[in-house]
Amino acid sequence: MTHKEPNILLVEGEGDKFFFEKLLKENHFSDFTIEVLTPTDINSKKDGKKAVISELESYAKERENDKFKDRKLACIVDADYFAHNRTISQELDSLKTVLSQYSYDGYKQHETGYYFQSKHSDLIEKGFHNIGIWFMPNNHDEGMFEDWLLKIANDDEKDLIEYADTVCENVPQPPKFKPIHKAKAHIGVWTALQKSPHLGTENIILHKLYNKDSTDFKNFISWLEFIFKT
Repeated sequence: MTHKEPNILLVEGEGDKFFFEKLLKENHFSDFTIEVLTPTDINSKKDGKKAVISELESYAKERENDKFKDRKLACIVDADYFAHNRTISQELDSLKTVLSQYSYDGYKQHETGYYFQSKHSDLIEKGFHNIGIWFMPNNHDEGMFEDWLLKIANDDEKDLIEYADTVCENVPQPPKFKPIHKAKAHIGVWTALQKSPHLGTENIILHKLYNKDSTDFKNFISWLEFIFKT
């Protein structure tokens, strides 16, 4: 029997990797055989958004090699481009230009998530699967992974989250963290107030602090299922 390599969920860094490994397990994605990787797990010298985009291009370019053959790919990156005068639409247009070299068409939208599709349906059998890309938190707001975590938090965590926000707003000025990283600080304070304060975002999974019925969570899961099922 031929061994089939797992599909890939590509994320920006180790913290994201750990979280999504647990999230996939908690939400029964084992049938899709998904491996969560960072750019350095594959080929890059460093992690981060630019490295994810670079590996996405490499995937499309080398899709017929043994390394990526028949492996579906979904990528998660932060949507903090607005802080650098770059929008999600501009990033998608840039990716469209790059991926069109490798028989991928323009981007499409499945509910709230994006994907790139092969120009020719018959090529899917040769490894030209859809390539998914999700811009945290929800593909239209400025923000990052931590903003999504705040959006999917359980309602009974509201008081602690509001308290954590107050802490971040009232740090001695000027704050040491950059304004675009406020959500990271916010999450750091909130998760530090849990039963296992040393675990960070791991608390959100282990202590079930997220709401599976929230719109933001269901939209994300729906996109993942679409990318790895088709």
